[in-house]
Amino acid sequence: MALSRLGNATRVSLALAVRSGISARTKSTPPAKRICVIESLQGPPFTQQERQDILAYCEDDVSALARLVPHIVPTIRSLPHAMFRAKFMWTVAQQERRGVPLDLPLLSRIRNRWDDMCADLVSEMDRPFGVYEFEDGKPHWRKERFAALVRRNGMSWPTYADGTLDERDQTFREMEGKYPFIGPLRELRYSLSKLRLNDLQVGSDGRNRTLLGPYGSKTARNQPSNAKYVFGPAKWIRFLITPSPGWGLIHRDYSQQEVRIAAVLSGDTALLEACESGDVYLGVAEQLGFLSDSMSASERKAVRQLFKTVCMSSEHFGQLAWQFERMSGSSGLKVQAAIAC
Repeated sequence: MALSRLGNATRVSLALAVRSGISARTKSTPPAKRICVIESLQGPPFTQQERQDILAYCEDDVSALARLVPHIVPTIRSLPHAMFRAKFMWTVAQQERRGVPLDLPLLSRIRNRWDDMCADLVSEMDRPFGVYEFEDGKPHWRKERFAALVRRNGMSWPTYADGTLDERDQTFREMEGKYPFIGPLRELRYSLSKLRLNDLQVGSDGRNRTLLGPYGSKTARNQPSNAKYVFGPAKWIRFLITPSPGWGLIHRDYSQQEVRIAAVLSGDTALLEACESGDVYLGVAEQLGFLSDSMSASERKAVRQLFKTVCMSSEHFGQLAWQFERMSGSSGLKVQAAIAC
Protein backbone atom coordinates (compact mmCIF):
# COMPACT_ATOMS: atom_id res chain seq x y z
CA MET A 1 0.00 0.00 0.00
CA ALA A 2 1.45 3.39 -1.04
CA LEU A 3 1.66 5.72 1.97
CA SER A 4 1.28 8.72 -0.34
CA ARG A 5 -2.35 7.75 -0.91
CA LEU A 6 -3.22 7.77 2.76
CA GLY A 7 -4.29 10.75 4.86
CA ASN A 8 -1.74 12.59 7.00
CA ALA A 9 -3.20 11.22 10.23
CA THR A 10 -2.96 7.64 8.97
CA ARG A 11 0.63 8.06 7.79
CA VAL A 12 1.65 9.52 11.16
CA SER A 13 -0.12 6.72 13.04
CA LEU A 14 1.58 4.05 10.94
CA ALA A 15 5.01 5.65 11.39
CA LEU A 16 4.59 5.91 15.15
CA ALA A 17 3.26 2.36 15.35
CA VAL A 18 6.34 1.04 13.57
CA ARG A 19 8.64 3.00 15.88
CA SER A 20 6.77 1.75 18.95
CA GLY A 21 6.58 -1.85 17.82
CA ILE A 22 2.78 -1.85 17.72
CA SER A 23 0.73 -3.57 15.07
CA ALA A 24 -1.17 -1.00 12.98
CA ARG A 25 -3.08 -3.53 10.91
CA THR A 26 -6.75 -2.73 10.53
CA LYS A 27 -9.33 -5.22 11.65
CA SER A 28 -12.53 -4.13 9.93
CA THR A 29 -11.57 -3.31 6.34
CA PRO A 30 -8.60 -4.33 4.16
CA PRO A 31 -6.28 -1.35 3.50
CA ALA A 32 -6.75 -1.29 -0.28
CA LYS A 33 -10.52 -1.37 0.09
CA ARG A 34 -10.40 1.44 2.67
CA ILE A 35 -8.69 3.72 0.14
CA CYS A 36 -11.17 2.86 -2.63
CA VAL A 37 -14.13 3.50 -0.33
CA ILE A 38 -12.95 6.98 0.67
CA GLU A 39 -11.86 7.99 -2.84
CA SER A 40 -15.29 7.04 -4.21
CA LEU A 41 -17.19 9.42 -1.93
CA GLN A 42 -18.91 12.33 -3.69
CA GLY A 43 -19.41 14.57 -0.64
CA PRO A 44 -22.26 15.25 1.79
CA PRO A 45 -25.02 14.41 2.35
CA PHE A 46 -23.97 10.74 2.53
CA THR A 47 -26.02 7.58 2.09
CA GLN A 48 -26.41 5.16 4.99
CA GLN A 49 -23.83 2.79 3.48
CA GLU A 50 -21.36 5.66 2.97
CA ARG A 51 -21.82 6.66 6.60
CA GLN A 52 -20.99 3.13 7.73
CA ASP A 53 -17.92 3.01 5.47
CA ILE A 54 -16.65 6.33 6.81
CA LEU A 55 -17.17 5.25 10.42
CA ALA A 56 -15.32 1.99 9.79
CA TYR A 57 -12.48 3.87 8.11
CA CYS A 58 -12.16 6.31 11.03
CA GLU A 59 -12.56 3.59 13.68
CA ASP A 60 -9.42 1.83 12.41
CA ASP A 61 -7.37 5.01 12.82
CA VAL A 62 -8.79 5.74 16.28
CA SER A 63 -8.17 2.21 17.48
CA ALA A 64 -4.57 2.33 16.32
CA LEU A 65 -4.10 5.71 17.96
CA ALA A 66 -5.53 4.44 21.26
CA ARG A 67 -2.83 1.78 21.36
CA LEU A 68 -0.21 4.43 20.64
CA VAL A 69 -1.26 6.91 23.35
CA PRO A 70 0.78 5.32 26.19
CA HIS A 71 3.88 5.58 24.01
CA ILE A 72 3.16 9.16 22.82
CA VAL A 73 2.23 10.90 26.09
CA PRO A 74 5.70 10.65 27.70
CA THR A 75 7.20 12.44 24.68
CA ILE A 76 4.84 15.47 24.88
CA ARG A 77 6.60 18.51 26.30
CA SER A 78 3.44 20.18 27.64
CA LEU A 79 0.36 18.02 28.00
CA PRO A 80 -1.97 20.98 28.89
CA HIS A 81 -1.02 22.72 25.65
CA ALA A 82 -1.55 19.50 23.70
CA MET A 83 -5.00 19.04 25.28
CA PHE A 84 -5.91 22.62 24.41
CA ARG A 85 -5.00 21.96 20.78
CA ALA A 86 -7.05 18.75 20.92
CA LYS A 87 -10.11 20.72 22.09
CA PHE A 88 -9.59 23.14 19.22
CA MET A 89 -9.44 20.25 16.75
CA TRP A 90 -12.72 18.92 18.17
CA THR A 91 -14.30 22.34 17.58
CA VAL A 92 -12.99 22.46 14.02
CA ALA A 93 -14.36 18.97 13.36
CA GLN A 94 -17.79 20.06 14.61
CA GLN A 95 -17.76 23.08 12.30
CA GLU A 96 -16.65 21.00 9.33
CA ARG A 97 -19.50 18.58 10.02
CA ARG A 98 -22.17 21.27 10.40
CA GLY A 99 -20.98 23.51 7.58
CA VAL A 100 -22.23 27.00 6.82
CA PRO A 101 -25.88 27.29 5.70
CA LEU A 102 -26.31 29.03 2.35
CA ASP A 103 -29.29 30.11 0.28
CA LEU A 104 -28.94 27.32 -2.29
CA PRO A 105 -31.73 28.48 -4.67
CA LEU A 106 -30.19 31.96 -4.83
CA LEU A 107 -26.70 30.52 -5.34
CA SER A 108 -28.01 28.41 -8.22
CA ARG A 109 -29.61 31.49 -9.83
CA ILE A 110 -26.37 33.46 -9.52
CA ARG A 111 -24.34 30.60 -11.00
CA ASN A 112 -26.71 30.40 -13.97
CA ARG A 113 -26.51 34.16 -14.63
CA TRP A 114 -22.90 34.74 -13.58
CA ASP A 115 -21.58 35.64 -17.06
CA ASP A 116 -24.32 38.25 -17.52
CA MET A 117 -23.69 39.64 -14.04
CA CYS A 118 -19.96 39.95 -14.77
CA ALA A 119 -20.70 41.88 -17.95
CA ASP A 120 -23.03 44.28 -16.13
CA LEU A 121 -20.51 44.66 -13.29
CA VAL A 122 -17.68 45.59 -15.66
CA SER A 123 -19.85 47.96 -17.67
CA GLU A 124 -20.71 49.87 -14.51
CA MET A 125 -17.50 49.78 -12.46
CA ASP A 126 -14.95 50.07 -15.27
CA ARG A 127 -16.58 53.14 -16.80
CA PRO A 128 -14.24 55.64 -15.02
CA PHE A 129 -11.15 53.59 -15.94
CA GLY A 130 -11.69 52.09 -19.39
CA VAL A 131 -9.34 49.15 -18.79
CA TYR A 132 -11.59 46.25 -19.85
CA GLU A 133 -12.56 45.39 -23.41
CA PHE A 134 -15.53 43.24 -24.43
CA GLU A 135 -14.93 40.43 -26.87
CA ASP A 136 -17.74 38.05 -27.82
CA GLY A 137 -19.76 39.49 -24.97
CA LYS A 138 -17.12 38.75 -22.31
CA PRO A 139 -14.91 41.33 -20.54
CA HIS A 140 -11.13 41.04 -20.83
CA TRP A 141 -8.44 42.94 -18.90
CA ARG A 142 -6.13 44.82 -21.28
CA LYS A 143 -2.61 45.53 -20.07
CA GLU A 144 -2.08 48.34 -22.58
CA ARG A 145 -5.21 50.13 -21.38
CA PHE A 146 -4.11 49.87 -17.78
CA ALA A 147 -0.67 51.22 -18.71
CA ALA A 148 -2.40 54.16 -20.41
CA LEU A 149 -4.44 54.75 -17.23
CA VAL A 150 -1.24 54.85 -15.17
CA ARG A 151 0.37 57.36 -17.55
CA ARG A 152 -2.76 59.47 -17.81
CA ASN A 153 -2.94 59.91 -14.04
CA GLY A 154 0.79 60.34 -13.52
CA MET A 155 1.01 57.36 -11.19
CA SER A 156 4.34 55.98 -10.02
CA TRP A 157 3.61 52.25 -10.44
CA PRO A 158 6.06 49.38 -9.67
CA THR A 159 7.40 47.53 -12.69
CA TYR A 160 9.24 44.30 -13.44
CA ALA A 161 12.78 44.16 -14.82
CA ASP A 162 11.45 44.22 -18.40
CA GLY A 163 9.49 47.42 -17.71
CA THR A 164 6.00 45.89 -17.60
CA LEU A 165 3.69 46.96 -14.81
CA ASP A 166 3.38 44.79 -11.69
CA GLU A 167 -0.31 43.80 -11.73
CA ARG A 168 -0.36 41.43 -8.75
CA ASP A 169 -3.27 41.91 -6.37
CA GLN A 170 -0.92 42.61 -3.47
CA THR A 171 0.64 45.46 -5.48
CA PHE A 172 -2.83 46.84 -6.20
CA ARG A 173 -3.63 46.76 -2.48
CA GLU A 174 -0.41 48.58 -1.65
CA MET A 175 -0.85 51.22 -4.35
CA GLU A 176 -4.43 51.82 -3.27
CA GLY A 177 -2.90 53.36 -0.17
CA LYS A 178 -1.22 55.94 -2.41
CA TYR A 179 -3.97 56.26 -5.03
CA PRO A 180 -7.34 55.59 -3.32
CA PHE A 181 -9.33 56.14 -6.52
CA ILE A 182 -8.18 52.77 -7.94
CA GLY A 183 -9.95 50.89 -5.11
CA PRO A 184 -13.08 50.02 -7.17
CA LEU A 185 -10.89 48.82 -10.06
CA ARG A 186 -8.91 46.57 -7.74
CA GLU A 187 -12.08 45.08 -6.23
CA LEU A 188 -13.55 44.51 -9.69
CA ARG A 189 -10.39 42.84 -10.98
CA TYR A 190 -10.10 40.63 -7.89
CA SER A 191 -13.74 39.52 -8.05
CA LEU A 192 -13.53 38.60 -11.72
CA SER A 193 -10.18 36.81 -11.54
CA LYS A 194 -10.52 34.96 -8.23
CA LEU A 195 -14.21 34.27 -7.73
CA ARG A 196 -15.26 30.88 -9.05
CA LEU A 197 -18.77 30.22 -7.79
CA ASN A 198 -18.78 26.67 -9.15
CA ASP A 199 -15.85 25.83 -6.86
CA LEU A 200 -17.84 26.61 -3.70
CA GLN A 201 -18.29 23.22 -2.02
CA VAL A 202 -22.02 23.09 -1.29
CA GLY A 203 -24.06 19.95 -0.60
CA SER A 204 -27.64 19.30 -1.68
CA ASP A 205 -28.71 20.41 1.81
CA GLY A 206 -27.33 23.90 1.11
CA ARG A 207 -24.42 23.58 3.55
CA ASN A 208 -20.94 24.77 2.64
CA ARG A 209 -18.56 22.11 3.97
CA THR A 210 -14.85 21.94 3.27
CA LEU A 211 -11.57 21.14 5.00
CA LEU A 212 -10.75 24.06 7.31
CA GLY A 213 -7.03 23.21 7.40
CA PRO A 214 -6.32 23.79 11.13
CA TYR A 215 -2.73 24.92 11.86
CA GLY A 216 -2.20 25.07 8.10
CA SER A 217 -0.44 28.44 8.02
CA LYS A 218 2.95 29.45 9.41
CA THR A 219 1.16 31.36 12.17
CA ALA A 220 -0.95 28.27 13.07
CA ARG A 221 -4.14 29.75 11.62
CA ASN A 222 -6.77 27.72 9.79
CA GLN A 223 -6.10 27.63 6.07
CA PRO A 224 -9.18 26.49 4.14
CA SER A 225 -9.41 26.71 0.37
CA ASN A 226 -10.31 30.24 -0.73
CA ALA A 227 -12.25 28.81 -3.65
CA LYS A 228 -14.23 26.19 -1.71
CA TYR A 229 -15.01 28.10 1.52
CA VAL A 230 -17.63 30.85 1.58
CA PHE A 231 -15.35 33.16 3.59
CA GLY A 232 -12.57 32.86 1.01
CA PRO A 233 -13.78 34.73 -2.12
CA ALA A 234 -14.93 38.35 -2.34
CA LYS A 235 -16.75 39.53 0.78
CA TRP A 236 -20.02 40.22 -1.02
CA ILE A 237 -20.55 36.49 -1.56
CA ARG A 238 -21.21 36.17 2.18
CA PHE A 239 -24.71 37.55 1.71
CA LEU A 240 -25.57 34.00 0.60
CA ILE A 241 -25.13 32.84 4.21
CA THR A 242 -28.65 32.18 5.45
CA PRO A 243 -29.62 30.41 8.71
CA SER A 244 -32.41 27.87 8.71
CA PRO A 245 -35.93 29.16 9.50
CA GLY A 246 -36.26 29.88 13.21
CA TRP A 247 -32.49 30.05 13.71
CA GLY A 248 -29.93 32.84 13.92
CA LEU A 249 -26.28 32.79 12.92
CA ILE A 250 -23.46 34.73 14.62
CA HIS A 251 -20.03 35.22 13.07
CA ARG A 252 -17.43 36.27 15.63
CA ASP A 253 -13.79 37.05 14.95
CA TYR A 254 -10.86 38.49 16.88
CA SER A 255 -10.04 42.06 15.95
CA GLN A 256 -6.41 43.18 15.53
CA GLN A 257 -5.33 40.32 17.77
CA GLU A 258 -1.66 40.07 16.79
CA VAL A 259 -0.87 43.76 17.32
CA ARG A 260 -2.53 43.80 20.74
CA ILE A 261 -0.57 40.71 21.84
CA ALA A 262 2.65 42.41 20.68
CA ALA A 263 1.73 45.55 22.64
CA VAL A 264 1.04 43.61 25.84
CA LEU A 265 4.16 41.43 25.65
CA SER A 266 6.43 44.37 24.81
CA GLY A 267 4.89 46.77 27.30
CA ASP A 268 4.63 49.43 24.57
CA THR A 269 2.28 51.99 26.15
CA ALA A 270 1.88 54.00 22.94
CA LEU A 271 0.84 50.89 20.99
CA LEU A 272 -1.54 49.88 23.79
CA GLU A 273 -3.09 53.35 23.61
CA ALA A 274 -3.55 52.92 19.87
CA CYS A 275 -5.23 49.54 20.49
CA GLU A 276 -7.64 51.11 22.98
CA SER A 277 -8.62 53.76 20.43
CA GLY A 278 -10.82 51.17 18.72
CA ASP A 279 -8.72 50.86 15.55
CA VAL A 280 -5.04 50.27 16.15
CA TYR A 281 -4.03 51.02 12.56
CA LEU A 282 -5.68 54.43 12.50
CA GLY A 283 -4.49 54.97 16.06
CA VAL A 284 -0.84 54.49 15.07
CA ALA A 285 -1.34 56.67 11.97
CA GLU A 286 -2.76 59.46 14.11
CA GLN A 287 0.11 59.24 16.60
CA LEU A 288 2.59 59.66 13.74
CA GLY A 289 0.75 62.56 12.11
CA PHE A 290 -0.63 60.77 9.05
CA LEU A 291 -4.29 61.65 9.77
CA SER A 292 -6.08 64.97 9.54
CA ASP A 293 -9.66 66.13 10.12
CA SER A 294 -9.94 67.21 6.49
CA MET A 295 -9.49 63.68 5.13
CA SER A 296 -12.38 62.00 3.32
CA ALA A 297 -13.62 58.51 4.20
CA SER A 298 -11.78 57.00 1.22
CA GLU A 299 -8.53 58.73 2.20
CA ARG A 300 -8.81 57.44 5.77
CA LYS A 301 -9.45 53.95 4.41
CA ALA A 302 -6.28 54.20 2.30
CA VAL A 303 -4.23 55.34 5.32
CA ARG A 304 -5.64 52.46 7.36
CA GLN A 305 -4.59 49.94 4.72
CA LEU A 306 -1.15 51.51 4.64
CA PHE A 307 -0.63 51.23 8.39
CA LYS A 308 -2.12 47.74 8.53
CA THR A 309 0.77 46.69 6.27
CA VAL A 310 3.25 48.49 8.54
CA CYS A 311 1.88 46.96 11.74
CA MET A 312 1.55 43.43 10.39
CA SER A 313 4.70 43.20 8.28
CA SER A 314 7.54 40.92 9.35
CA GLU A 315 9.86 41.96 6.53
CA HIS A 316 13.37 43.29 6.92
CA PHE A 317 13.47 46.93 8.06
CA GLY A 318 15.09 48.19 4.86
CA GLN A 319 12.63 46.34 2.61
CA LEU A 320 9.66 47.59 4.69
CA ALA A 321 10.96 51.17 4.54
CA TRP A 322 11.10 50.94 0.73
CA GLN A 323 7.59 49.44 0.60
CA PHE A 324 6.17 52.09 2.94
CA GLU A 325 7.75 54.87 0.89
CA ARG A 326 6.30 53.42 -2.30
CA MET A 327 2.81 53.18 -0.82
CA SER A 328 2.63 56.46 1.07
CA GLY A 329 4.64 58.83 -1.06
CA SER A 330 6.58 59.87 2.05
CA SER A 331 10.34 59.56 2.16
CA GLY A 332 13.42 59.90 4.26
CA LEU A 333 13.29 60.27 8.03
CA LYS A 334 9.48 60.28 8.15
CA VAL A 335 9.34 56.76 6.71
CA GLN A 336 12.03 55.45 9.05
CA ALA A 337 10.40 57.11 12.05
CA ALA A 338 7.01 55.60 11.22
CA ILE A 339 8.41 52.07 11.01
CA ALA A 340 10.69 52.41 14.02
CA CYS A 341 7.81 53.58 16.17
